[in-house]
Amino acid sequence: MKIKLGSIENKIKNFINFSENYGLTPAKFTVFILTIAFARNFFEGLLEPPRTMLNVAFIRTTIMQMAVLFNLEWLTLFITLSVAIKAATGEKPVKIIKILLLFYGWIIIVPFFDIFAAFPGGCRIDYIYTIEGYTKAILLFFNPFCDVSVCPGIRFEVFAGFILCGSYIFIKTGSVLRSAAGSFMLYFLAVSSMAFPVLILLPVFPFDPAGFNTLVHAFFFGPAIVNTFISRISVMIFLFLVPFLFVLHYLHYGKKEFNRFLTLFFSPSSLVYAAAVFSGFIASRHAAGAPVFTGPFDPYLIFSACLLALFMALYCSIEKKIPSGSAMAVPLGVFTAIACAPLSICFTAAFGIIVCLRFIIKKWPGRFLLPFQNSAALLLLYIAGSCISAPAAGLPVKIAVAAITAAMIYFNGLFFEKKNTIVYNMINFGTAVILITGAFI
Repeated sequence: MKIKLGSIENKIKNFINFSENYGLTPAKFTVFILTIAFARNFFEGLLEPPRTMLNVAFIRTTIMQMAVLFNLEWLTLFITLSVAIKAATGEKPVKIIKILLLFYGWIIIVPFFDIFAAFPGGCRIDYIYTIEGYTKAILLFFNPFCDVSVCPGIRFEVFAGFILCGSYIFIKTGSVLRSAAGSFMLYFLAVSSMAFPVLILLPVFPFDPAGFNTLVHAFFFGPAIVNTFISRISVMIFLFLVPFLFVLHYLHYGKKEFNRFLTLFFSPSSLVYAAAVFSGFIASRHAAGAPVFTGPFDPYLIFSACLLALFMALYCSIEKKIPSGSAMAVPLGVFTAIACAPLSICFTAAFGIIVCLRFIIKKWPGRFLLPFQNSAALLLLYIAGSCISAPAAGLPVKIAVAAITAAMIYFNGLFFEKKNTIVYNMINFGTAVILITGAFI
């Protein structure tokens, strides 16, 4: 029986056409990618050492891994690959997202592959922490006779992605060069995701090559306000992901809406949220008589908290200010909630209350209720910022500053938001200045 090459080519093109054009809303995308990631995380935690799911003592670790760290990892890999494939093909981002999501389901079977490949113990999951280990993995990842401290199932997973990515780019462009570039970009990103502690700090390597490994260890395991490795690596992955989210937003929605997005993200009313977190954090450290930073990781921690406050402000106002806001609300809210978890339970709870307030105010809008959302969020974020580290004695005195600024925000929204934009923004900016100044008094 002869197989016609033209028939096979048509079937491949038809499959790609279907894979790029099936129905997918942002809310459905969020559900699908979280479902895929959860299934992979669940089986990996169940079958692969150290099997934290089977140990009650590690229940918090298990929750943080499955609900936060691994979800951030998979989303980061997905978004960066989408940007890379977009650059190689010039195809619309939404088509790339759809076909990439369809093939992402492949990751679920990898833990089963590993359990058979390394039977009966399975293959231990861990990061690569040294520049030597990272270099070896990059150079020899596809060499089956070389141990690169990565499970065989994951190596096969990356190999399959390498081939499929290159094939897709070649079919779309007909360019061998672009196909190779896209495949190697996938290879680099996938291998680097297994060495995130090294990758994230790689820019400082040229300044101190000899002490780089020591820096990595100190950054993720040395003294810090947040002392768990999972929280630290989650924070750094979040910071690594955010620029790629912005790039993908620009590529999908275009320059005009992206400029509107940035204007809203960094507006004076949003900066008040960040100022509240920063003020609460500094006030707490001062009230405890402790240094602001206890290690090299801490500045990134507070920067992450302030950045998440901007995301919260965006979540509260995006539906009213951006045309695509309604579609973006669900993925934005879920992403923000996941990224809040590494900071503190209080920080996560603050966002949960803000979400509830948003729905209440949306259902029962009123002239006196609408401004309450921002003032309540300011107070909640001030308290959450103070709880990133251990609660400090004497902090209630500092909260008076937050209460005053919350009242300012309420009356500002009540009297000026609709009537005088310039005055409204000036008061918001002044409130942020008062918050930051009050933290140091």
